[in-house]
Amino acid sequence: MGKGGGCVPSKKKQPPVSDDPVSTTREAEPIPVNDDGRDDIASTSLQPTISSKLKIFIVFYSMYGHVEGLAKRMKKGVDGVEGVEAFQYRVAETLSDDVLIKMKAPEKDVGIPEITAAELVNADGILFGFPTRYGCMAAQMKAFFDSTGQLWKEQKLAGKPAGFFVSTGTQGGGQETTAWTAITQLTHHGMLFVPVGYTFGAGMFKMDSIRGGSPYGAGVYAGDGSREANETELAFAEHQGTPTPTKKVPTVQETKFTENMIPTGKDSGKSSFCLLSWHILGENQNQNQNQNHCIHADCAIYVPGAVGEVSMKLPRTIREVSMAFD
Repeated sequence: MGKGGGCVPSKKKQPPVSDDPVSTTREAEPIPVNDDGRDDIASTSLQPTISSKLKIFIVFYSMYGHVEGLAKRMKKGVDGVEGVEAFQYRVAETLSDDVLIKMKAPEKDVGIPEITAAELVNADGILFGFPTRYGCMAAQMKAFFDSTGQLWKEQKLAGKPAGFFVSTGTQGGGQETTAWTAITQLTHHGMLFVPVGYTFGAGMFKMDSIRGGSPYGAGVYAGDGSREANETELAFAEHQGTPTPTKKVPTVQETKFTENMIPTGKDSGKSSFCLLSWHILGENQNQNQNQNHCIHADCAIYVPGAVGEVSMKLPRTIREVSMAFD
């Protein structure tokens, strides 16, 4: 997708079978057998493949540069995480040049490309940034979401984690509601909203200066347009771009789940369990199997209780973890 993202290659038609009597297919080759009796084809096909860096798209609209400033600092945070790379994109402008001139809006940074809706499918996670208009996202960003109809129809974005960052003119101008009202866009696509919460720490509680941002995401106060983001606001944006789990995240190598840890039987369809809680608390979590909520406050993702292969996206790390149960 876009810069460095690439597109998923389409399936190409197989070439016609050659008339050459010398076959070059694998069927004509002897299949080496390992000591354990398994052939190479079977064993290698089950080996996990290591993908390239995870791609986090920072997609924003910025009229006067305040949201763009947060986006650039956020990219620094994402790029600072090993195995993750950020790509910045802007959505298309809907106002004419004449109107933008009258509004004294600066020219857009040509170094940041515009994104199309179809390109979103290539992201592993997305951070959307936009200014507020009466407590909701600006029309330019809404127009972009409105252009994702085909993706919605095919549910191509389902399961992708996403977050928000915003800009408002006043302290009561919508730092929270602008992000809150945008959650509906993610919901209809089946996307996962990943808020910041209060993980920014002491910076969330400072009262000695004006500071944008909320548990919903980073933010900046623009005032009449002349105010620039302060260091706290920029650091908040960088923090949002940096996965910072408060607990150790389980991996396939670190955690092994068995059937007796998973709710089964008649209650299996009603129960859920939390991978993070299992990892932290171990099997003594069994007493909470039939609860439909998780006692681990930092976890936002639940997996229906069932035996079999489970695939999920963990919050904050935005990494897909696949685990097979014995």
